[in-house]
Amino acid sequence: MTQNGARDDFHEDAIRKIAYTLWESRGAPIGSPDEDWIEAERQWREGGHDLRADGQQPGTNVEEVAAGQCA
Repeated sequence: MTQNGARDDFHEDAIRKIAYTLWESRGAPIGSPDEDWIEAERQWREGGHDLRADGQQPGTNVEEVAAGQCA
């Protein structure tokens, strides 16, 4: 897998988790999953959601902090 492919997977996983959280917060209604996905993408792009694909908060992975990889 290329680095870009891994990054895309990371973003998709993070967006999926945000969308799921949004869906749950709306009472887990049946149908219209696109609403939550679009809102999750918007939140991810704007950086308004502190959730990483692995479930950790940004800046908490010791190896990433040491390597200067955290935003």
